[in-house]
Amino acid sequence: EIIIFRGFSSSTTHPIEIVSEINNNDFKNVLLTFNEIVNNGFDPQDIIVGLSKHLRQLLLLKDPSTLSLIDEVEDVKNRYHQQSKECEEGFLLSSLQLCSTCDLQYKNATNKHFLVELCLIQMSSINNDEFKKKSDFFKIEKNSKNLKQNYNSELHKQSKKSEKSSIKDKNFEQKSSTEKLTLAEESRSIIDKPNTISITSFSEKKEKKKVTDDDLEKQKENVFSEKELLDVWNRIVLNYKEKNKSNIAIIFELYKPELMNNFKIKLNVGNSSQIELISEEKKYIINFLKEHLANDSIKLDLNVSKDNSEPLAYTNKEKFQKMMLNNSSLKNLKNEFGLDPDY
Repeated sequence: EIIIFRGFSSSTTHPIEIVSEINNNDFKNVLLTFNEIVNNGFDPQDIIVGLSKHLRQLLLLKDPSTLSLIDEVEDVKNRYHQQSKECEEGFLLSSLQLCSTCDLQYKNATNKHFLVELCLIQMSSINNDEFKKKSDFFKIEKNSKNLKQNYNSELHKQSKKSEKSSIKDKNFEQKSSTEKLTLAEESRSIIDKPNTISITSFSEKKEKKKVTDDDLEKQKENVFSEKELLDVWNRIVLNYKEKNKSNIAIIFELYKPELMNNFKIKLNVGNSSQIELISEEKKYIINFLKEHLANDSIKLDLNVSKDNSEPLAYTNKEKFQKMMLNNSSLKNLKNEFGLDPDY
């Protein structure tokens, strides 16, 4: 019995023998068989094309629905069918892809014989575990099996869910009917009750209002003297000195606050630029005064002196402070050399 390989003929055992050796990773015998066929006068490309046809037939034999696509006699089909069972679908698909690539590259290959040998060696390595991990065809085959299993398990889960949901629906219908009866009874009892004013709720509201009024009265309004104010004012000066804000500290040392009515604190300064400088710190100053004088009603009023004249400096210290207002670098010199303006 003869099988035709695109322009040449060989015994029917050749394609079966080659595929069997490839499937068993026996690349040495695969190369020997290939070399034997070539020595018989057949073209290497014809062998690859004939091998592709045989692999296609093995693949079609795996599915009963594709048997009609095989144009072979029953005896040949039976022999091929046995080999088809021995080959995994992933192996057949990978082998067909390698044969197709080899056929496309054959025309432009410099060493055509070696190209076919390389293709056969690659096919012989398909069933290695490392190749199976990398091959997309084996992944597809594995995923298809997993999909079938997942599909069946999902169907089983859905059937269980439907059973549970039907039971829940029945329970919900019973529960809803019971709730409707309860609501109807409650509505009747509300209608039957007379419209009365609750003394308890009225007293509770009154008590809540009293609590909020008490909270407002808790605002601190401690009465303090001008001496206490000056003590806290000097502490503010020290804080600004520690923060290296010498300009504000000097202003607060030169100009002292006056305590007015309703806890209003008045501060007269020499010019508007000093007011702008203090305004940036006004929130901090007021909060400091409120906290340390225990009075939440304190307000700070900043003004420029009516005569627009600054207080005269009499002592050495006062004179040096006025100089530092005009030249802030004097403070650095004072600190660096340890100068004392009183001497």
